[in-house]
Amino acid sequence: MGFLQYYQELEEGLPDEFYIAHIMVDVKYQGHAMRRFYSRFEFVVTEEDEQYGVVMELKVK
Repeated sequence: MGFLQYYQELEEGLPDEFYIAHIMVDVKYQGHAMRRFYSRFEFVVTEEDEQYGVVMELKVK
């Protein structure tokens, strides 16, 4: 179980870009391996800090 919130970057004039704002995964399904999970799909860490957590990017052709 979980929740995904995303948005299209229309205000910046970039209609082909989508941002995943939040991903929430029920704790019983997490396994504390999200970074490894996303790296399998070629997401790359672009930022990491204590306030916002990890920001990852996926370039799509």
